[in-house]
Amino acid sequence: MKVLVTEIEKEELIEFLPIFGLDSQITILEEPPTPNNDGKKLSIKEPYYIDENIADLKRMISLGADADYGRTQIHLGKDQSKFRGFFELLLNINKQREMGYPIMDIEYIYKKGVQMNLPIALRRASVDLDFASDTDYFVIIGESEIGKMQLYQKDGDFSEFIFVMEYDKIKKFTKKKIHTTTHWHPIDYQAAIEDMLAFMNQDKEYFKKVGLKLK
Repeated sequence: MKVLVTEIEKEELIEFLPIFGLDSQITILEEPPTPNNDGKKLSIKEPYYIDENIADLKRMISLGADADYGRTQIHLGKDQSKFRGFFELLLNINKQREMGYPIMDIEYIYKKGVQMNLPIALRRASVDLDFASDTDYFVIIGESEIGKMQLYQKDGDFSEFIFVMEYDKIKKFTKKKIHTTTHWHPIDYQAAIEDMLAFMNQDKEYFKKVGLKLK
């Protein structure tokens, strides 16, 4: 499958391929880089194309996740932070294979949520929600017994996720219920989907494990 690479520099990709045994399953195509005409922030200087035929993509993603989180003895040969671009490429290949076309992370997460019958909606920040007038990105919104949620990226796939949760919590000493809002940054679209699924399914234990004191 032909894939546009925007996550990792070409030279760094070449170094990571043999570490995971993918040097014969990913070929860098000699095509002119695609101009960045949309004004979005890119994580590399020049996008380029590859042709991939990864035999066991799920296993590669699992190995990549272990390496990314330091759960393996795989020697990356480079700074850990630079490996993130390689792992994000694997995730991008996965979602493009699944959907059959290139797709932004937020749209992919929304479609996955709809497939799971979650009562969520996709809205434009400045048009449909009370965001600043100069914002132009999509926001996934939803409500459950826990409260309300928003999930978005300000600069598309090349920026961090923002998960906003509005909920009632119990104060530690007074045991009184107060309404509050918090947010965090899921590390990738897989983590974002897990957070969204837990919220929409009212999985309070999931959030208590990370320190949120729900009512």
